[in-house]
Amino acid sequence: MGTKAPFIAVPTAVALLVLLAGCSTTPEALEAKSDAIVENYANNYEEIYQRIADTARRCFAGPGTPALTMAVEADLRKELGFGEVRFVAIGVVYSNYYVSVKIERVASGSRVSLRTLYPGYKRIFRWAGGDRQC
Repeated sequence: MGTKAPFIAVPTAVALLVLLAGCSTTPEALEAKSDAIVENYANNYEEIYQRIADTARRCFAGPGTPALTMAVEADLRKELGFGEVRFVAIGVVYSNYYVSVKIERVASGSRVSLRTLYPGYKRIFRWAGGDRQC
């Protein structure tokens, strides 16, 4: 699949630089450092969650370099009415969370909140809308 490589190359390079710099970003630190970008959708939050989680796993997760693994953490909390998807670069010494997406149930459908340290991840909103391209 020709579209996967360019999407992985940039986040892998950025994550590798962050790891080599000795910084470690936890999910809590990511939440504290960045303001959320929010979009609303008419679709059910579980459907939006599934779109984002499936596309992220297909396009993003996997080996980046011998010293760095890219992973997607996804957790649907039906009893609480939300799901979360996080992108993490797992290195030999540090792990860095640099994308966090929260998909919440709201009266009119769902709300997607994106927190990221890097601006290139707004494509996640395309995934929420149904675009499956990496």
